This record gives sequence, C-alpha cells and structure tokens, in this order.
Amino acid sequence: MKDTSAHITVQFLTETYTTYRPLVVRYIYRKLNGCMETEDLVQDAFLRLLEYRSMLRPETVRSFYIRLSVTW
Repeated sequence: MKDTSAHITVQFLTETYTTYRPLVVRYIYRKLNGCMETEDLVQDAFLRLLEYRSMLRPETVRSFYIRLSVTW
C-alpha cells in the first residue's frame, strides 16, 4: 500500500519551494544588500523546512509569505 501522507508531504514541499523560492531570494538579497551568499542562505532556509515538515501546514506557509510580502 502506498503511503499517501508522505507523497502529499513531498508534493507540498515541492510546491512550496517552487512558489515561494523567488520571494525568499528577493527578501534575503534585499535584507543583506545584495549578498553573494543569497542562494546558499535560501537553500539553508528550505532545508530547515525539511526539519519541521511534520509541523508544516499550507496556512502556516501562507502566513509566512504574507509576512515576507509586508516587510519589504
């Protein structure tokens, strides 16, 4: 039997990365005045999400997106 919860989690993480990565890149780049390590920091941020994936929900990701949108 296929574990659909794991499949949904991977799909959710993939969609989250695809959707929000550009916003996170812009946010970090602007906050650090064009830091060359922006891509590394973005990757680190999404790797941290993997550590907390059992607690992630679409509404928490949307909330994060809204906060980022408002702060810059």
